[in-house]
Amino acid sequence: MHGEDVRGKGRAVRVGAVQVLNSPRKIGESLALVQRAAACGAEIVVLPEAFASSQPEPLDGPTIREVQQVARDHQIYVIAPIYEKAEENSYNTAVLIGREGRILGQYRKMFPYWDEANAPAPEKLQVSATRTPATCGRCASWGSFPPLTYIN
Repeated sequence: MHGEDVRGKGRAVRVGAVQVLNSPRKIGESLALVQRAAACGAEIVVLPEAFASSQPEPLDGPTIREVQQVARDHQIYVIAPIYEKAEENSYNTAVLIGREGRILGQYRKMFPYWDEANAPAPEKLQVSATRTPATCGRCASWGSFPPLTYIN
């Protein structure tokens, strides 16, 4: 509730949101902004949907490895949405990376659009507990679908 007194219920958590223009240097620019947000005190940094590329790659691919290194170096949580390649399918996946650089959770988009139509049936909303007094859950959603992105 806006203006609610939260004293005694935990502590405030600084969250950073990154947005970059589409460019060939998008990954490097995004990660530089993640580092800047961490330097400003952010404990959780959220990258934009499909921030890296429109080309699917596995969760153990180079993009997530780079994000894991930044999360580890700055001891922050990062929500990194990528196009994931898993077996024969592609997914629009949000990956939660922890302070130690480990993948703590992943969420595949609930409502794939027509160009993401080869994805199987949607999953249930995943919630991941963190050491920061916040719980992170994410679902990419646009248009007619209600947004389910939250940090609680």
